[in-house]
Amino acid sequence: MSSSDFDYGKSAVIVYNMQEGNPSRKTIIPKIVPNVRKLIDAAHKRGRPVVYGQHISLPERYQPKYYSYWLRSLGNDVGEWSRKWADGAPGTKIIDDLKPAKQDLVIKKHVASLFVETNAEVVLRNRGVETLVLCGVTTEHGIESTARHGSFLGFMPAIVEDAVGSNRPRHHRYSLALMKDIFACDVQKTDYVVKRILND
Repeated sequence: MSSSDFDYGKSAVIVYNMQEGNPSRKTIIPKIVPNVRKLIDAAHKRGRPVVYGQHISLPERYQPKYYSYWLRSLGNDVGEWSRKWADGAPGTKIIDDLKPAKQDLVIKKHVASLFVETNAEVVLRNRGVETLVLCGVTTEHGIESTARHGSFLGFMPAIVEDAVGSNRPRHHRYSLALMKDIFACDVQKTDYVVKRILND
């Protein structure tokens, strides 16, 4: 498989978890915002969809056992997390620099995949999307999970390596290598992807 197998003329830009309350809000997010902006602008110019994945937490009493366990394993209080990420809480707001345009779609999700218990697959297929252009945070969590899940559904995952990030640099590097070498995702830089979106 090569980059030529990816049709960026049939792509959607997936903007993942670029929210005010994200733990990387003051570290990683500012570094990748300019490149995410370029991807969004290219998609708008070409008339391709831009879809935002917005993390919204379930109330504590409805959290699945594993998700509660996972939160605790990272040192989080499940009740506090559920309140902090509740629908409408300040931290869930998409950052102003990447505010969705009226033609963009925001999909609320509860776990680290755009596809679990959402209508993402349906809306993407309705728009004729084949290639998922993934940007946002974090690389080894939501980005990788969505790339894998999307590939299982038959989408072609493209990860924009300088428009994704993580507070764990080693995990970021390993995740990109895994997605490129094992899952054959198209791992490319922003300028390349923008050119492909505009010209494919």
